[in-house]
Amino acid sequence: MNQYIRFSVAATTVTVAIMATGYGLAASPLLAAGAVLGVLVLAATLFWPRVVIAVMLALGPINLAFLTGGAKELLPGLGGLDMSGIRLLGVSAGLGMVVLTRKDLLQALASPPARWYVLFLAWAGATLAFSPAPLEGLRLLLKLAYPLLLFLVVAAPERRPGEVRRLGDWTLWGATVLLLINPIFVVNGSYAMESNEWLRVSLPGSHHNPFSFYLLVILLICLARFRSRAQLRYLLLGGAAVVWIALTLTRITFLASFVGIAVVALYTGLVDRNWRALGAAAAFGAILGILALEGVLVRTFGYLPGPGQLLGLMADPMALYQAVNWQGRETIWEILFLAFQVSPVVGSGMGASGAALQTAMREGVAHNEYLRLAVDTGLVGCLLYSLAVWGWIRAALRTIRHGGRGAEEFAMPALAVIGAWAIIAVTDNAFDYYGPFTQYAGFLAAACVVLSREPSAPLSDQLGPLAGSGAAR
Repeated sequence: MNQYIRFSVAATTVTVAIMATGYGLAASPLLAAGAVLGVLVLAATLFWPRVVIAVMLALGPINLAFLTGGAKELLPGLGGLDMSGIRLLGVSAGLGMVVLTRKDLLQALASPPARWYVLFLAWAGATLAFSPAPLEGLRLLLKLAYPLLLFLVVAAPERRPGEVRRLGDWTLWGATVLLLINPIFVVNGSYAMESNEWLRVSLPGSHHNPFSFYLLVILLICLARFRSRAQLRYLLLGGAAVVWIALTLTRITFLASFVGIAVVALYTGLVDRNWRALGAAAAFGAILGILALEGVLVRTFGYLPGPGQLLGLMADPMALYQAVNWQGRETIWEILFLAFQVSPVVGSGMGASGAALQTAMREGVAHNEYLRLAVDTGLVGCLLYSLAVWGWIRAALRTIRHGGRGAEEFAMPALAVIGAWAIIAVTDNAFDYYGPFTQYAGFLAAACVVLSREPSAPLSDQLGPLAGSGAAR
């Protein structure tokens, strides 16, 4: 009898699903296709969360909007939706259900690396109640929540060092494939000319900036792998990432790259003075400077300043600010600062910054995450988010002290990515780029937590199957 009931329920569900899909395909094919793909993403995340995370790390900056007809082609009355947004909804919902249905993961919400992030999300979610643009605020809240959900699942109590290293392998293999095939897209028009003089490459459907942020993450992971494994392949992949970073000609990534490399150098100098890694970092910095410095300076100032002129500008911050071509960002920041003054302590609600810009300019994005967060969640939200990121920094520092050999494969790039993130957030919208950028900060911090649980494991044991293939030295 029970089998008959289960069969009847399943048959009815399948029949209704087929009828709904058929009607949807006839009425709105792209929306129906997006709904079906969203359900599949949700189901895959529920049953195989680690596999879905591996795929997300491998896909990185790839924009899936083409699967549903283009960027935000669906539901234009609600602000637009595409497959990238559906993916965020499906994966976030799936990971959220995984966390809510596991007692150990629920307990992890109160752990030092996660508790402040949870409090921040709770505060940000509460501000939706008085937000002038709650739907836009909800979009941003999902982008902010996704890195934490990924962090919790990757850092699950059963996770072992070999598993997170394989997730790192997925990240680097995805980057390898992407950098091998992207020249084909560039030849077919995936580039833009800056002032009819400078070539800037990108990915199909993706902007130059998020592509460059992703490449910076790959570079930092490659430096860490080379430091611990001394394998030439990581130098080659890191070198390719440097060349592509230079070709994107993204000014803030140029600066963030040197900050990230400086963190690598500081880490290496303080921990074990690994001159091989220091040499590799210095070489990558030199290559990036040779390839991109002139273009970055011309884009920044409108001309190529000499060393004396640069030093003079550095000595006068106000003159430097006025000399920089902010491409209209200074106007956006003034609007956001005025909006911040309306409610500086508790904020005006998630999405308020976007609403302010729409009212004042009819378009535009914040181009500064510090101001966007201040407008939306106030000083309270800024403080909570700072503590949340500090929790991840502490996790990396704890791994350095107790993580055993090989911990630097994750601790070093975790600190460097967060350092670069702090710079990128000054002039760009890092929160929006959860696929190309912020998910890797969550992944690296989670890997640090996993490694810190097994401080005595030698590198050959942590590498698992890779050790037998000569991956470690």
